[in-house]
Amino acid sequence: MSSPKDTMGFWDQLYFKPMKIVSCWAGQWPYQSPIERTIIRTALASAVGSQIISQIAAVAEHSNDLDFFMELVPPFVVEVTCFTKMINCFFFLGKIKILLEQLQENWKLFPTGRENELLREHSLLGFQMSMLFLGTLYTSGFVFGTQPFQAMILHFVFKSNGSMPRQFLFPANWGPIDSDKYYFPLVILSAMSIYCVVTMLVAIDCVFYTCCGHACGLFTALGYSIENFNFNDDLMSGDTGFAFLRRCIQIHNRVLEFTNIIEDVLTFNFLIMLGSVTMAMSLTAVQMVINFNAVVKLLKNLAFAVTQITQLAIKCWIAQRVMDKSLNVKFSLINSKWYLAPPKTQKLIGLMIMRSEIPCQITAGKVIVMCLETFSSIVRLSASYFTMFLALR
Repeated sequence: MSSPKDTMGFWDQLYFKPMKIVSCWAGQWPYQSPIERTIIRTALASAVGSQIISQIAAVAEHSNDLDFFMELVPPFVVEVTCFTKMINCFFFLGKIKILLEQLQENWKLFPTGRENELLREHSLLGFQMSMLFLGTLYTSGFVFGTQPFQAMILHFVFKSNGSMPRQFLFPANWGPIDSDKYYFPLVILSAMSIYCVVTMLVAIDCVFYTCCGHACGLFTALGYSIENFNFNDDLMSGDTGFAFLRRCIQIHNRVLEFTNIIEDVLTFNFLIMLGSVTMAMSLTAVQMVINFNAVVKLLKNLAFAVTQITQLAIKCWIAQRVMDKSLNVKFSLINSKWYLAPPKTQKLIGLMIMRSEIPCQITAGKVIVMCLETFSSIVRLSASYFTMFLALR
């Protein structure tokens, strides 16, 4: 594999390939041609939009049926979230390109040594998180998208009496289209829309995991470099220690700017995601209680709930890591041989410690900090809803 500092084939390396592939599928890769992006986005929006329109028509038809409405809300919320992410990426495509360009340039900061190894290790972690997220969502999408065929298989295996069940993924009103005559094409269209939704969801999130892994690697490499630098002025000529710290401050500011761009691009997405996940998980818990004896529906709702919890857990965990790694720079400065440095250099160390005490926080809407505490709060809220409805049952 070529070195990340090489320009040719940079984005085809293991660390970045999932991000590139899924972003291309979603029409969100900044280096795609405008025509290609437009065609892909139009196809995705059409597939998902047809489902949203059919669901809105179904709600209008059954406006007095509360159970019908509650069954339809979770997938509808996810689809609206997808459109929100697509629109957000459309407006922030320029910043995403700047983010990727900075990521490529940052590899030149630590071209060799242990620092480069640390950068690679954390970039590999970003790749692993991306693959875990991709695997979870596409697997759940498969379980959810094949639900009508699961009902048919169960009917065939258990040789149930009556006609073969013809279920849709979710209640929908197709207007003038005969849903009985065109059942299989409509079901296939719905299944395809599920994979369109998944692709739209994971595209920008893979950018998030990859960039956060890269930021963690930069913070760790910077801390290692500081902690192992010899500040003994007797063994160096001139102000080598001062020049070293000045370069460290430049690198630190560069990483801070990098994480600020990550937040600018994704803060609105995270705000919508927290709201939609809280609502979808709560309503899914209700659906699981209501359909506790219906195996197929229970499996569908369980897959949906696991997907929501997993994606929220991974995002909060990786954001927590960025926060922790940014704070660790302070401890690296404290653990360094700063006492061997001349007073001029020690003053610079003090200033850098003061700045390092402010953690890098990735927020949702500039209000809610993405961290493990936020994740636990949302899970507790959803669990309380599930327990309450289970008791009422």
